[in-house]
Amino acid sequence: MRPSPRLRILNLGLVSWLDSQAIYHAVATCMTLESADTVIICRPKSPYFCIGYHQNVEHVLDGRMRTELGYPVVRRRLGGGVTFLDNQQLFYQSVFHKTRSSQIPTVVYRDRLRQPISMLNNIGINAELRYINEIEVLGRRIAGIGGGLIGEASVVVGNVLNEFNAEVMTHIINSPCAAFREMALTAMIDRITTLKREGQEEHWQELPNLLIEEYRRDFSDAVFIGELSTEESEMAEMTAEKMISEEYLTEYQSEISPRALNRLKISASTSIELVGVKRQDPIQQDFAILKIRDNVIEEMRIADDLDETVQSMSTNQTIRMFGAEQIKVGMNIQQW
Repeated sequence: MRPSPRLRILNLGLVSWLDSQAIYHAVATCMTLESADTVIICRPKSPYFCIGYHQNVEHVLDGRMRTELGYPVVRRRLGGGVTFLDNQQLFYQSVFHKTRSSQIPTVVYRDRLRQPISMLNNIGINAELRYINEIEVLGRRIAGIGGGLIGEASVVVGNVLNEFNAEVMTHIINSPCAAFREMALTAMIDRITTLKREGQEEHWQELPNLLIEEYRRDFSDAVFIGELSTEESEMAEMTAEKMISEEYLTEYQSEISPRALNRLKISASTSIELVGVKRQDPIQQDFAILKIRDNVIEEMRIADDLDETVQSMSTNQTIRMFGAEQIKVGMNIQQW
């Protein structure tokens, strides 16, 4: 890796919901070897949903609820799942030239998340890096992290939650049944934490400056507060237009994708999953909703009100199948 002589910080404060995604995409797209590595710190003025690069909005979000609630949707060029974002989340988006960043994911996340973790520790929150790219506080997730390559840039984005509206998140997802939605809500309440929950809400407004201090501590005189270039601003406008187009939101297709979610990641350790249950009678088939933590079934409910669009998922191999004797609370699914 070549050392960067400069680290530009764009401390943008509140920006439009669309700019909160389009700007870091534009900075990455415009990056060259001569560009300064950049960290963008911002918050969206209004709430929205952001889907992953390999997701289709029609599969991930309930179309009726999407229209009823009216929240906008954007699709990012990084992987991962759907997220609900609002002004109670502080974004930090690092965009480094790929020659100045490790090619090993564990190293990249360790390097890019060091400053946010140090910031949280300094305000009295016992945050640590877990599962390669998860920032946790005593086993609960306090940040959503993603990363990947965009153009010549190595990008890592994350946030710090001051508050989190799990009800809105679970209300709009394209759930296969009520049990899936209900279990997702309780899992989010259990496995996600915030500054408010940790009793550190008083630090919320000062977080941007505290985070900048951490970058200055690590990068010393290389840090400078900058602005978007004309090229980056123009690229952000073009990028924004594409990221919200219906064609782009529905672009990713898979022949075996279900019309409803069959798995929702809550944190690196915890997920909610729809599975098929095989019976001795080959014609008879049930479905169950599982809460899985560290590969162990923590909770199970029979899915007796499945959306008709997911009834045939077992035939196109979009869900995992288990024997009836295998679906028990406390069992490790890796054994099967």
